Amino acid sequence: MPWIVFGLAAVFFSAISSLLQRVLMKNDKSDAYSYSVVFQLLGALVVGLFAVYSGFEMPPVQQYPLNFLLLTVLYGIGTYCLFKAYRYLEASEITIVTASRVIVTITSAVILLKEVFDLKQLFGTLLILLSVVLISQRLGKIKLNRGIYYALGMAIFYGLAITNDAYLLKHVDIYSYTAIGFLLPGLFLIVVNPKVLFKLKAFLKGKLFFKMLILDICYGTSAIFFYKAIESGANASQITPILQATVIITVILAAIFLKERDHLVKKFICAVLVTIGVILIT
Repeated sequence: MPWIVFGLAAVFFSAISSLLQRVLMKNDKSDAYSYSVVFQLLGALVVGLFAVYSGFEMPPVQQYPLNFLLLTVLYGIGTYCLFKAYRYLEASEITIVTASRVIVTITSAVILLKEVFDLKQLFGTLLILLSVVLISQRLGKIKLNRGIYYALGMAIFYGLAITNDAYLLKHVDIYSYTAIGFLLPGLFLIVVNPKVLFKLKAFLKGKLFFKMLILDICYGTSAIFFYKAIESGANASQITPILQATVIITVILAAIFLKERDHLVKKFICAVLVTIGVILIT
């Protein structure tokens, strides 16, 4: 199956995840650190069960210790930054700032992985980024605050992590790697702050646990499709810009389920820009 199909599937499930994260973190009392830990560990369980069913293969951690260390730290800190950003910013603001991870991934992939990135792909990337900016309704209200810095942190750490993924995926089983990719950052966050363990029992409550479970199922599915896209031939510098189309799907879902139906003409224009951008990149 063409990698673009897996990439677009990753976009769809990522958009659902974005809505759920915003719903979970809009409460000022939500603790971003404990949410990050539960998100990672529950994600490891969800994807891990699928990996075991498919035939779990332990990733070669001993052969690539530095890369797996990077995976652990980059995704651990990046996830915390993302959940923290949702405390201070709305989804549209986060979308603008975190779109910069495309630049981080492309730059690092070209430098470290020697990937080719031509002018046509550059133009496609710029169209996708332009659509992200246009679709963000609160562009004029963004101010430098802690939320912006956390979102930028997420963009940097995730952008580098994706380039690291592109290298490791040449040597691992996708499903097993995804499970470990959830587990190690979660354990890392616990080691950094062991006291978070005392807060985890709150997540055993019915509604909260169910919401986190749905979030991890969607995010885990998105991650698997993302890795399948890379395995099927996509470069990190190609698949990352396409993931920015998540904002378009998020807008559509928000209009349907959250009744956010302003600026529909602008949203349609952005959808067209993203479509053209995707075609140019592929």
